[in-house]
Amino acid sequence: MINRLSEFGINIQSLDDREYFFEYRIDEGFFTNFENSAVNKGRLNCRATVNKTSSFIRVTFHIAGSIELICDRSLDPFQFPVDLTGQTVYKFGDQDHEMDDEVIMIPRTKREINLSQNIYELIAMAIPMKKLHPRYDQEISGEDEIIYTTGGTTGKDKSPVMDPRWEALKKLKGNK
Repeated sequence: MINRLSEFGINIQSLDDREYFFEYRIDEGFFTNFENSAVNKGRLNCRATVNKTSSFIRVTFHIAGSIELICDRSLDPFQFPVDLTGQTVYKFGDQDHEMDDEVIMIPRTKREINLSQNIYELIAMAIPMKKLHPRYDQEISGEDEIIYTTGGTTGKDKSPVMDPRWEALKKLKGNK
């Protein structure tokens, strides 16, 4: 397994306070670097806009292309289109610390940031919970519908249908 993640590293010590653009090609070799990856194949382009200031670095990602997923129903592989944007802010502070999903504190002495993990997480978050081959698109709409009712009704008059067990209990209650 070849580690290609070093190409996603950016030497932030050499950057002036301004905007920079980086282009990356993402393919099978990228995904092999992540253990238990949800994606094994794909062809994507990533454009990272890095805006460095004296107090933070904002990285905006635009990722477009397709990944290969396996259909949950038929186990057939299919191409899933990906077109997404995301952002990570690296805030200068005293230590390395992930503050939340989009904000990471880094020390001012840090020489390099590596964008590979951020890119991978954005792609992984784009994977739908239910992976269905496009040929099943017509079936999806009716399959996920849930109909809530408060009880059964009869034909045209829409009056509730009484469960015969409740009818028997009502008779017992009335005989007291």
